[in-house]
Amino acid sequence: MMNGHYSDGVKMSGPPETVRSVGLSVKAPRHTVPKDAVARDILTSFLSATIEHLQSNLDGVRSGDAEAIKQFRIGLRRFRTVLSLYKRHLPAASVSALRTEAKRIANILGACRDLDVFTDETLPRAMATAPGAVEDAALTTLHEVAERERGNARRETRRLASGRQLARFIDNLRSFEALAAAAPGKKLDAPANDYAVKMLNRRFKAVLQAGDDFAAATPRARHPLRLQLKKLRYSLHAFRPLYPKALRKPYLSSLSALQDAFGELNDAAVARDMAILVASGAGQRDPRLIEAGAGYIIGLTQGLLGNQGEDVLASWQDFAAMRPFWQEGR
Repeated sequence: MMNGHYSDGVKMSGPPETVRSVGLSVKAPRHTVPKDAVARDILTSFLSATIEHLQSNLDGVRSGDAEAIKQFRIGLRRFRTVLSLYKRHLPAASVSALRTEAKRIANILGACRDLDVFTDETLPRAMATAPGAVEDAALTTLHEVAERERGNARRETRRLASGRQLARFIDNLRSFEALAAAAPGKKLDAPANDYAVKMLNRRFKAVLQAGDDFAAATPRARHPLRLQLKKLRYSLHAFRPLYPKALRKPYLSSLSALQDAFGELNDAAVARDMAILVASGAGQRDPRLIEAGAGYIIGLTQGLLGNQGEDVLASWQDFAAMRPFWQEGR
């Protein structure tokens, strides 16, 4: 998120910074462009920084480090953002193949990440609030099954990472980087600010459309807006070097608050889905205990979904009322 929870800051000038290591994981490096940047400069600088981010987390993913997996997934989202912003100017066959592979990798890593959060965060919090021995036994049994499912997901992740698949994917990105740098098209050589305004307006329009009737929407029906906000945020990350901090900070702070609110709702929804998934894979374990544990988690998350709805609505109304900073002076 843009209030410092995610490391995607950008300097206006000076040499590119190296990636920043946190244990086995590495956060995204900053990217820079010239003051007279054209659209191609944003494409190549953001793409290069994204590939570096992915490469730097490869060993962590191979070791099963949860934070490295998270950072690799962020890198994949950044890459898919590049494709969506510039796909009309890039080789269609390469874009399609890389998008498909990125999505496949993200799905495998996402399954592991969701089980990590469920096992290490959701279940311990629920166990700490269990009102009695029956609930505690049910949640303990559910936790044991979740650990087994997480082991399966981690093995799948290691198979993906230990072979040539991820390394080959990054090699293909390097080749794609060269294609992108040499891509023909007058629009790529037009001022970056003009291109940014066009792309960001398109993203913002999609956000507003997804937010229609937001107040009356169910938590599930609000999910498309959350996805569009994520796309807007990563697009803003790509174009941030073009705008001074004082201009963009209020808007990004509001977006960050909204995404924090949405994040709480999403965590609750994922926890509910994980409880159902884990319970369905319980095998020979006592079905009554498994169902009771899953039911307890679902009950907790339903309460969270209901209680947080008003916070999300208020954050959405504050954000939607703001004038996008990239439209200033236009």
